[in-house]
Amino acid sequence: MIKVFLKPTSVEEAVECKRVNPGSIYFGGGTGINYAGSKAAGECVISLEGVGLTKITTGEGRLSIGSTVTLQELIDSPLVPDVLKKAAGFVYSRNIRNMATVGGNIGANRTDSALIPCLTALSAMVHTCDSEVLSVTQYGAGDREPLILSVQIPEQKGVCAVRKISRSVNSWPVITTAVSMAGNGTGMIDVVVAVGGIKAGVVRLSPVEERILSGELENTDTLRQAVSNLVEPVSDRLGSCDYKKYICGVLVADCVAECREGMK
Repeated sequence: MIKVFLKPTSVEEAVECKRVNPGSIYFGGGTGINYAGSKAAGECVISLEGVGLTKITTGEGRLSIGSTVTLQELIDSPLVPDVLKKAAGFVYSRNIRNMATVGGNIGANRTDSALIPCLTALSAMVHTCDSEVLSVTQYGAGDREPLILSVQIPEQKGVCAVRKISRSVNSWPVITTAVSMAGNGTGMIDVVVAVGGIKAGVVRLSPVEERILSGELENTDTLRQAVSNLVEPVSDRLGSCDYKKYICGVLVADCVAECREGMK
């Protein structure tokens, strides 16, 4: 239960509040903390509303997104690539999109994240108050304590596609996938395949990436089967292990097909 609500007015003050209140939690939009099913524990929260991390800017070959930018602001911004807008739109409720923040989505590191697979495919980097620059997956694999200041997305030289399947538009995603591909005119030079819904957090399917680059997985059915054979999801209320394996293969293959079409 939240008992103390702190409202710093700068990043420095927010970091100091965190230092002097062990166990406190940064509070963006509150969608990951302030609901009945939340597993986030803490009696003290530190609001980030007034610390000035709300800008979306471009420059020096990259897009910079402040950590308290909301999902709806991503969708509304003319600077944000369409594929990231589509990923943000996976959160069906506009009310939630108006509250949920980019930094909060990354910090929660949920396997059903709407954004993390797409940000991973876009090679996004997390900039923290400790002057660290980490990939989204690196940040998620750590203790996730340092305050996220911004997410930096380099200028895209390839194409990216995202997919999601859920039981209804407003239910938790069963599987979310994102794939990016880049070439140099003579062939493919980079592939990223990121998947949510398989295990804790979002994972990259590096063996599949390598086989796509090598040309082994040109056939759609072969690619779909390779993905299904690689992933080991857990059966739960959203679906059985076998169902998730199959759906994951289908979604990754669909993303790859879209990327290949976009590179023509």
